Order: sequence, then structure tokens, then C-alpha cells
Amino acid sequence: PFLLRRLKQDVLKDLPKKQEQVIYVDMDEKHKKFYLEKQAYYRELINSQIAVNGIEKSQFAILQAFNDLRQIASAPELKSENRINSSKIDNLFEMLEDIVLNNHKVLIFANYLGSLDLISDKANQLGYEHLMMTGSTRNRQELVDKFQNDKKYSLFLMTLKVGGVGLNLTEADYVF
Repeated sequence: PFLLRRLKQDVLKDLPKKQEQVIYVDMDEKHKKFYLEKQAYYRELINSQIAVNGIEKSQFAILQAFNDLRQIASAPELKSENRINSSKIDNLFEMLEDIVLNNHKVLIFANYLGSLDLISDKANQLGYEHLMMTGSTRNRQELVDKFQNDKKYSLFLMTLKVGGVGLNLTEADYVF
């Protein structure tokens, strides 16, 4: 088993340089309030776990708290029975409007399947043709071929673990 890795700069010298832009998205007031409530809840829970069991036996509770807080930061809908909308997803679709209208292709990565489902639902509402790949996807190459060759698909949604390695998606010119 060998892997041949070539950088675009070594092979395709006429490509423009990659441009990276970091966009910070603030939580709206409801989102922030919910996050801070959960943060306080987990702080109390972890402190009591550590007091009773010690830090070594509290590691699972700590990891669970961090994971839940990360999920709430990205997609509060998943932890609030859809009472709170994600500021990140709203911001994403504001940016996608011009990108999709100008016929660009976009890769969208997310940490959580629930986040991908929310993005997919919103894309459906807005009429954006898209594909989605997760760990349970069996026809990976078929989806890649559709995205690469079919102009109607402007978005390709995938988890970081699934889409981060081993895919050749040269048609995309934006990544979120």
C-alpha cells in the first residue's frame, strides 16, 4: 500500500493561490442564553462528579459536556427541540446565496450528522440541489461522480471524517 501525494502547486502551476477567510459568527441572544445555561449546568455536574469520583473517573462526563457544548454552539436545534435556530447555518446560507447563483460548487463539512440534516433541510427549502455523504453512505464514488459531472448539484454535504480523506473533488471552488 503506497500513497502518492502531489501538491497542486507542483502539478498545476497556473492555478491561483488558495484564499482562506475565517468568519466568526456570534450567537444571537436566545442561542447565547441557552449555551450559557447548559455551560453552567455542565460546570456544576462536572464539579460534583469530580468531588465524588475524582478527576480520573470523571473523564467521560467531561468529554460528554464538551461534546454537547460544541454541538449547541454549532446546531442548537439538536439540543433545544428546534426552539433555537443556528446562527452559523443562517450565516452559511446568506453567504451561499451569491455563490450558488453564480454557479459555483461548494463543499460543506460538519462535525455532526444532525448539523448536516439541518443544512440539507434548509437547502431543500431554498431549492438548492445537493448531495450528502456520511459514514453510512455506500455509493461514495457514485455521489462523487454526480457532484463532479452534473451541473445541477451545487452543494456537497459531508462529515469531516468521511470527506476529509481520499476524495478527489476538483469541481468545488468553495469549502465551508
